[in-house]
Amino acid sequence: MDGPGLRSNGSMRMLASSRLTSGTGSRVDHTEDGAVPDAIQFLLDRFPASVVFVTKDLTLASEGLTLFPKILRKFTALERLDLSRNFLSSLPAIVLAAHMPNLRVLDISQNRMASWKA
Repeated sequence: MDGPGLRSNGSMRMLASSRLTSGTGSRVDHTEDGAVPDAIQFLLDRFPASVVFVTKDLTLASEGLTLFPKILRKFTALERLDLSRNFLSSLPAIVLAAHMPNLRVLDISQNRMASWKA
């Protein structure tokens, strides 16, 4: 542990919490291949993709995510990603490593994390 709620994973810090969501929030079933979280769609509607995809800090907290959005693979410049307070039960670790080489902080607190998918 690096401090309260912090775990090191190579050069990436992962914020973790033992508190899980209560299941009372609204869920968005992002099970379709092309599903885009509302926060990202908001950005894409207002800015060119060339600007959006070089974002270094992205917050998708409380978006009701049940799956890791595939569109996040395009955010290769991300240094900080906040996926807290969603309904995620696993994350594709290989995708994070392969597509987000600059990622240093990942907040997955208050999710239903059971495992990292290899």
